Amino acid sequence: QIDKEYICELVTGEDDTIYGLTLTGAFFTMKDLRITGFYSSESLGYGVINTVYPDPENEGFVYLGTQNATIVHCKLADGMKKGKVISVEPQQMVRCIREINGLLWIAADTGIGFLENGKYTPLPDLPMNNSVEHIVEDYEGNLWFTSQRKGVMKVVNNQFSDVLVRYGLKHNVVNTTCLYDGDLFVGTDTG
Repeated sequence: QIDKEYICELVTGEDDTIYGLTLTGAFFTMKDLRITGFYSSESLGYGVINTVYPDPENEGFVYLGTQNATIVHCKLADGMKKGKVISVEPQQMVRCIREINGLLWIAADTGIGFLENGKYTPLPDLPMNNSVEHIVEDYEGNLWFTSQRKGVMKVVNNQFSDVLVRYGLKHNVVNTTCLYDGDLFVGTDTG
């Protein structure tokens, strides 16, 4: 079934199953060097599949990224017909899905974001905002993203806290601060 196919993605799951994807959007599984499942995009009914990622928390479940603004979370044993469809709008053409530090990161043709508790959050104002194809975490916990058009981008954890965001305050220029009796006083142009 795959000997003449252009294979564009291979991922190993926790159960030693290999999950693969062809250029035409066909999805397959391999175990013990044998094809154990083969599904065309048309037979699944979710549109063209661009990426596959085995759910590290739920054995037998996979995430399928589609050309539409959706990710499908489904179980292989159910023939993947009863999948939960998750919207990742405004992203289109989901290219990569990876679980890193409890978040499900999404790379798409139109940007980057993450899923947390079933809710999608796009990352705004990034220099890499199109044709994002891969996500990798390095040994220091930094995230690396690649794009056909924008090159490579490294994202590191911010070592600083934005106090205004943390406490839901309006963004202002901070002119001065003072600690008094365990409280932080912030002086701005408006008070």
